[in-house]
Amino acid sequence: MNFEENSMRSGPVRRCAPALLFLISLAFSACSDLPTQAPNRVAFPRGGEPEDGTGAFPDPGAEAIDEDLAALPPIDDGLFSPVRRALAEGDWLAARLALPVARSGPGMEETATQRATDLWVTYYRAKIEYLRGDLESHASRIAELTAAALPVGLEIELLEHQLSVAEARGDEAARFDLARRLLDLGGHPDRTADACQDALWQAAQRLVAEQSRPRADDTIARGWLDLATVLRNDRPPPEVLASLASWQANYAEHPGAGKALSLAEALRTDAGAERYTLLLPLSGPLAAAGDALARGAFAQYYAENAPGVVIDIVDSRRYEKVSDALQNRTGEAPAVVLGPLGKRQVAELLQFPPEGQAILTLNRPEQPLAAPTVLQLALAPEDEARQLAELAFAEGARRVLLVRPESAWGERISRVFEQRWSRLGGKLAATARYAEASGYSRLIRDALSLDASEDRGRRLRSLFSDGIETSGRRRGDLDAVFLLTRSSDEARALKPLLTYHYAGNLPTYALSTADAGGLDPARDRDLEGLRLLVMPWRLQEGAVPGLGDERASGSFDALHTLGSDAYRLARRWSVLHSDARPLQQGFTAELQADASGVLHRRLRPAEFSRGRLIPR
Repeated sequence: MNFEENSMRSGPVRRCAPALLFLISLAFSACSDLPTQAPNRVAFPRGGEPEDGTGAFPDPGAEAIDEDLAALPPIDDGLFSPVRRALAEGDWLAARLALPVARSGPGMEETATQRATDLWVTYYRAKIEYLRGDLESHASRIAELTAAALPVGLEIELLEHQLSVAEARGDEAARFDLARRLLDLGGHPDRTADACQDALWQAAQRLVAEQSRPRADDTIARGWLDLATVLRNDRPPPEVLASLASWQANYAEHPGAGKALSLAEALRTDAGAERYTLLLPLSGPLAAAGDALARGAFAQYYAENAPGVVIDIVDSRRYEKVSDALQNRTGEAPAVVLGPLGKRQVAELLQFPPEGQAILTLNRPEQPLAAPTVLQLALAPEDEARQLAELAFAEGARRVLLVRPESAWGERISRVFEQRWSRLGGKLAATARYAEASGYSRLIRDALSLDASEDRGRRLRSLFSDGIETSGRRRGDLDAVFLLTRSSDEARALKPLLTYHYAGNLPTYALSTADAGGLDPARDRDLEGLRLLVMPWRLQEGAVPGLGDERASGSFDALHTLGSDAYRLARRWSVLHSDARPLQQGFTAELQADASGVLHRRLRPAEFSRGRLIPR
């Protein structure tokens, strides 16, 4: 017998095992399968459903009516409205029960309307399976639909769904192709033609940055790829302007012509900028952080060696108000101010921004604030929490255990994660909050319901005179674990405990804070299999100027790298702030400004293997 991975050793117990197994199998079979025909389901005249549960019958005559599908009017909106409503609420079971049954089958004459309805049923089944996390079945149904002739409305819906999945998975080649095809069909109510063009623009930039430019046979696709190529390298502005002028001459009627014009104006502004000011804390409690940022900025400045460019540095701690630091400066006004660093000073600056002064802050306030001449750069873990939720959902996780610190930071980050996870359709099965390291093991045991497993084992052993051996079994309703740890030491302590408590086979996800910078690969072996988001420089050895192998501590590596990115961004301040909203491939993240001036980060998925990070 096998009960909670228990092994029986006594003779009498072996003889009763078959009967007990039979009773257990009857109990499970009585409750494991849902009814195939729910009382409230919408039924077509035929009634019933094929035994395989697919909702579609063989249709040997389908080829004869495929040509009529494109001319069909839309399917009755009320037929699938309960399904759409349930999917929007993340309730896949209600959506499945609301699906109508197929109305065609063997021995029945099939019309184009019936065929179209069956195709819509298949599409909604695919969406249900994706929401459930059954990615294999989802892919199979999508393949079935893409091989069939579809009504135009369904083809648009299918492309929109595939595009959303490709975006979540970070599959830029598929995203580029799907956005182009969706554009040909006139877009989707949820994604206008302009939004399709923006999807093409973003995908083109990432493909060019990854040096995986696809072949493009049409002017629209080729134009976006060529424009992304113009902006790819950190070349001097005059060279970029010359390439951009050539693009404008070749693609005068292209949808990206407006972005190219905006980029050209911004590039000319950036090309004339020669003086920058670093406004950082060089004394007081944030002095070490300010020093790391300054070192990164100056290392990048010397690496680029741009003629005529000057950097000034000001200690923000010398002024009671950050506005005083900007007003009391002497000499020529800087083109861009880089700083301040503290959240309070950033909030003050955003409330009373100096008129006409371009600013790149190195933090952002707790409450969103915007100013017309300010870009906000920060290593915000909230951005990572959202991206981590999207990554895990795209990989099939649906019910998860969240492990996070008992602190204001843990509360803030977990709230952001939970909001995004719920909006995607995921469920939070349990939350474990940790404080002292001495309580980590008990915390993980309780979260995985191991005490209940051991109690069942004790009761089982008490039923038999001879001794039996039992082993624990964790709760079985989890797809993944999220470790929202604030440091690599916390992650190294918690990750092995998951394996010890029978959860080693669950995918485990973490923020970039779980990475110590690769300074001690031997200790990082404790993170084996951990999936996390990392800053791009961690996968590009030697990419960051001034950040060498002689590092004694990784505590300020991220700030040094942020300083390097800050200088590069300041040199492209007008381009980033332009209407074109281009992507900047930074060392800390891929960055893009929104309409309020906030620079959003997108990190790289990676995994620990034998103590080292490998891309995923």
